[in-house]
Amino acid sequence: MLTAKRPLLIVSAMVVLISAAQSVIAAQKVAESATRVCPLLVGSEVPKLELRDLQGEAKTLAAELDGKPTAIVFYRGGWCPFCNLQLGQLQQALPQLRELGVQVVGITPDPPGALRAVTSKFELEYSLLSDSDMAAAKAFGVAYRLDDETIARYQQYEIFMQDSAGNPRYQLPVPAVFLVNSAGLIEFSYVNPDPRVRIEPELLLVAARGVVRRGAENSVAP
Repeated sequence: MLTAKRPLLIVSAMVVLISAAQSVIAAQKVAESATRVCPLLVGSEVPKLELRDLQGEAKTLAAELDGKPTAIVFYRGGWCPFCNLQLGQLQQALPQLRELGVQVVGITPDPPGALRAVTSKFELEYSLLSDSDMAAAKAFGVAYRLDDETIARYQQYEIFMQDSAGNPRYQLPVPAVFLVNSAGLIEFSYVNPDPRVRIEPELLLVAARGVVRRGAENSVAP
């Protein structure tokens, strides 16, 4: 079980001091380190993006969301043990999330082939999308550059990352979860630059219940 540590960056449904428009502009940049990312704020609209599914076919994020409350989960790749642990925990929490009417969509820089392997290995029943060119990570404001020391360490362990054209890619997403309502607006996010620390399933379920409850309240509001 992942230990719950105090995250360096948690953005939840609360009053913020900068506008969503400013957040979008800042989010489109690639941060110099994991601690300097600028995630989209609560209230921001989910960016319009085209990613690839397990078969390598183009698929828009909007089509994947399909107007449903969704937990969008950014993870670094199937080579990361902390990511794999989180993917398994999400699978375990999936029945409760589905009962709430919330779906899960994972986004990673891994190519479609790696997504197929992870889906099969962990028997995942939720969607994974390939973001090899980091378009989604940049749009959500969680992309950052790897420093030379980290690149050398990864290469030592034969972890080689490439974009969709096969060129070296020295960027990763900070692990993050964005809870999106049926209108495509972000209502909760958890972003932590420490890759060993992920959102606990219990916290995700609490946040998901809040999203669903607010959606129901809004639907009956005069």
